[in-house]
Amino acid sequence: METNQYFNTSSYTEHIAELYNIIRKLSIFFALFCLYWSFQISEIMNIWIDLIPMSNGTYENLAIYGPYEWLNLRWSLILLISLVTTLPLLSILLYRFSRSGLYSNERTWFMLVLILCTTIVPLIIILLWLYGFPIIFELSDSTVNSENIGIRYDAAALFSIALGITWILVIWSFTIIILGLARLMGLLEVGETRFRYRILAISTGTLILTIPSEYDGLRIILSVITIFLADRISQAIPILSKKTDFVSGNSNNM
Repeated sequence: METNQYFNTSSYTEHIAELYNIIRKLSIFFALFCLYWSFQISEIMNIWIDLIPMSNGTYENLAIYGPYEWLNLRWSLILLISLVTTLPLLSILLYRFSRSGLYSNERTWFMLVLILCTTIVPLIIILLWLYGFPIIFELSDSTVNSENIGIRYDAAALFSIALGITWILVIWSFTIIILGLARLMGLLEVGETRFRYRILAISTGTLILTIPSEYDGLRIILSVITIFLADRISQAIPILSKKTDFVSGNSNNM
């Protein structure tokens, strides 16, 4: 009995160390991506501005009313692009970390979640920036445009609107991954909801505090709906039994 207890404790320590190594690798790649995208951000922003109908190819309808806000927006965009770029690597590392302690149907479910959150969501984000947001802005411009009134748009506000939706999708993806992995590890068993509530509260609070000011009035409802959907998706996990053997690396079907 003492030997088994020592084995479990030792295996648990090894898993924590492996998880720490994953976080360290992700941090290093995230920093490298930030460095890379910092040299590309000006070109990316110019390309995107050319795509939106407000520019008309001459930028006469666009203006920057706060230089500091524009600088802050550039760095926010760098961090967000770097975070999205890191998602595929996160998917690979997390799957390698968890697969040895999961049943076959649990591995399938977790792999599908990782594909959704780290591959499909980034593709949706790219399509939104290339096609979705320009179409939305064009429809908005057509409803308020007037021949007798000159209209000028705040370029920073346009970027903030796009960043807000992107940030919501990123937090939604991370929340699903964290809740799903926690359920697979047995941290969210029936009756043990404290950890789940903490994750939900942190994710909701993060969205409420970080969504751009352009979404004032919708912060709470958008945050609650986003995290609620993430929680509902994570509850679809096909858990067969308590994952007390996850930390010991023992899986009966392996």
